[in-house]
Amino acid sequence: MKSRIVILGVSAVVALTACGNSKEASKGNFKAALQAHFDKKPGVCVMIPGKDFPFSVEKEGFSRDQYAQASGLAEAGLLTKTDVTMAVPGFGGNRQAPGAEFNLTDEGKKFRVTEAGAFGPRSQFCTGKFKISEVKNYTEPSDQMGVKLSRVNYVSSVEGVADWAKLPGVQKAFPKLASEIKPQSEGQAVLILTNEGWIHEKDFRKSGV
Repeated sequence: MKSRIVILGVSAVVALTACGNSKEASKGNFKAALQAHFDKKPGVCVMIPGKDFPFSVEKEGFSRDQYAQASGLAEAGLLTKTDVTMAVPGFGGNRQAPGAEFNLTDEGKKFRVTEAGAFGPRSQFCTGKFKISEVKNYTEPSDQMGVKLSRVNYVSSVEGVADWAKLPGVQKAFPKLASEIKPQSEGQAVLILTNEGWIHEKDFRKSGV
């Protein structure tokens, strides 16, 4: 009986050690690494078609897509919209054209996220958080470019999406939004093994390891 207890005890220690190995290539470790990455990021975002507030957009011409986007965000209550006649630069000088001036509302301030971009700060409206549902499969870890990495296929969803992102006008102005907030989405990521376990390649680059 005593021997049996000892054997069971050793087995339990081995099992706990295996479960606690963050460097192991496993669905559990990869799911945790992916979730840690997405916990640092907002869920789904749409670009605000203006760098500063207030901003004006011409109704027609090359700006009509930006006008439709800003108008959709105004209908959602994130921006105010005031019709204006604006001076638009042209080859023969400025011309007068119909447009609108947009400004940020108090509701919009709740969802505004400003990030650094290649051409200066960029503002977006973001909502929800990504939740990793499962890791479907992954490649066997291999050495590439001086690191050990694995390509992981996963399923995710976005939880806590605000009502404005579900409005037809917003989704029409931002066609990708509807697919991004659907209940289940599949994605792929590259995870890299570090001395502390697996992390997303983007987190690895930021860490400067």
